Amino acid sequence: MDIDPLSDTVPSRYAVESDEEDEFNPLVPQRPAKQATTISIQLQGNVSQSGPVIIAIGDAGNSWACGALLGEPSGVVTVNGLQAGSLFTPAWMTGTVLVSEVTTRLPIWAMHRYAHWILSTLKPSKVSILDTYPVPSYISSHPTSVYDAPVRYLCTAGRLPQGAFQPFDPPNMIQSTSASFMSILSIQKVDGTLLLLPSFHVPAPHPAECSQYHLPTSNLSTRWPAHLLQIVQEQLTESVGEECQMQWHPTAGSEKLTQVAAKRRGDVGEGGMYI
Repeated sequence: MDIDPLSDTVPSRYAVESDEEDEFNPLVPQRPAKQATTISIQLQGNVSQSGPVIIAIGDAGNSWACGALLGEPSGVVTVNGLQAGSLFTPAWMTGTVLVSEVTTRLPIWAMHRYAHWILSTLKPSKVSILDTYPVPSYISSHPTSVYDAPVRYLCTAGRLPQGAFQPFDPPNMIQSTSASFMSILSIQKVDGTLLLLPSFHVPAPHPAECSQYHLPTSNLSTRWPAHLLQIVQEQLTESVGEECQMQWHPTAGSEKLTQVAAKRRGDVGEGGMYI
């Protein structure tokens, strides 16, 4: 309690004595001890260095990889024993493609260490990244529906994307591994371009530790039109100084998943009507 030193009388007793809120309560549960934030990152396989790199993250990376003709993986990146990324050396580019965090979710405290390890290992000359941003929580002076939302971008340097791409404006924030990649590239003065596909849903909170992630095969938020992914494919390659020599097209498996997702659009709870 604050006591006025210029007061003529001492404060009343009830104003000085502590109440029950100031006393120790043995029934209050104690907070568990904070676990050690240790991380072990390992690479299995071969990887090329000092070339252009494309990083495709999460749901966007999974959908894009379905039709990118990446071939067989040349390496695997594990974090605390869980597979966090797959490395490819496709025939249509001279560099490396990393498809990251499709089946594994990283906690916030591990993102910067993971991104720093990837960039230190690959030593890229230029980097382009593909990720998503949640349209329902995106702050804009010109709000759009989730179906008309544009692909947004961020750049550290180099040529800005043109055409259908719009900048990712403040005060919006990126809370995925893409933020760690872009911040490191900016400090290292490496050309980096981040493309953000619109997502229908706000992502779930990040886990406290590395954990497996089961991607829903019929989730509408992970499916984008083929023509949009073709535009993204061209921009990803152009941002790293490569010529786009590959036509993006969905494989048989991804076409089937897209049809399943479209069929569920009329289900109750997905925008349909119950009669």
